[in-house]
Amino acid sequence: MKKPDTCLGCPLYGDGLGFSLSYGEGKKGIFILAESLGEEEERESRPLVGKTGQFTKRLLARTIDPQDGQPLDLDRDTTRMNLIACKPPGNKLETLGHRLPEAISHCQQHWLGELAKAQPKVIFALGSHAVKSLTGMGGVESIRGCTFDTDHGPVVAGLHPAFLLRGR
Repeated sequence: MKKPDTCLGCPLYGDGLGFSLSYGEGKKGIFILAESLGEEEERESRPLVGKTGQFTKRLLARTIDPQDGQPLDLDRDTTRMNLIACKPPGNKLETLGHRLPEAISHCQQHWLGELAKAQPKVIFALGSHAVKSLTGMGGVESIRGCTFDTDHGPVVAGLHPAFLLRGR
């Protein structure tokens, strides 16, 4: 997917690889905001499709919707998006250093627009940067699982699946 003109002023415009906006049907009103594209996400231009996406898919499949008794499905039941719409150099947000807040601020227009369109019942913020961007709270390890009321709706703070896969 080609980067839109709105990306021109972003500090990642020349360095960031790939581009992805939201994906998923969102039938259950669940919005997942992760951090940035990985290798597979860059290739497919879709968020959470690589190892972290498969891990998230397995976790959701273990969750039964109390209203219909069916397991949740990542593609059908959620809308998912990344805080940063492209893959940062080295596949790590930390490599952006002082440019990270500006990149997050620049991509904010994309995910805030998608959030407004989706009007989710609940938002899962996965990773410290996603949690902080939506709630203003830091220290995701100590607040994971907590729900925060925000202007966008209830936000549940969570660890990023890549962090969990690394076994930390």
